[in-house]
Amino acid sequence: MRKIVYRLIPLLLLLSTSILAERSGPYLGAGVGFTNYDDGGRLLSVSENTQESLRLYAGAYINDYLSVEADYSAIMKYNATTMSGGAVSEEFSVFSVAVLAHYPIDEYRLDLYAKFGAGQLFWKESGSENHSDNSATMLFGLGFGYRILEMMTLNIGYDLYRFSMNGKYDQEYDMSLGMSYLKVEVQF
Repeated sequence: MRKIVYRLIPLLLLLSTSILAERSGPYLGAGVGFTNYDDGGRLLSVSENTQESLRLYAGAYINDYLSVEADYSAIMKYNATTMSGGAVSEEFSVFSVAVLAHYPIDEYRLDLYAKFGAGQLFWKESGSENHSDNSATMLFGLGFGYRILEMMTLNIGYDLYRFSMNGKYDQEYDMSLGMSYLKVEVQF
């Protein structure tokens, strides 16, 4: 799976660079959300598996139905207990590149969209055990946008980041971060 993700990232970056040169509408945005963490059975327990997150992103519309977006999401911290009983704190951040398929409604004031992409997840564990790792991640998402002003859109959506990590004895864990968010974007 990592080989596929690593092959997709350069392709998406190349595509986004060529799109920006033919600009039909770049945009910038920021948002906040709640992230739910599924450790895939790697930990004994996660005391708080929902945390706040911050999101910054930039993108460009290719046409009314397609856009490309780069996104950085951070400040996802979780307290957990390892299988050996130790207390740890886990922190995540994600950089991703995605393609969005849009379906404009009501003279372009409403917009439904689906998202598919790939990225890099940064993970750090501290406490009774200290580890850090970078992992390839796949991104899937759905959302709804409402154009408040001609150049400003309010978006509500959900993104799912799927990734895997190796534990002790090379056991692989399929894990995920699901992010519900509210974000504001400004189109230029």
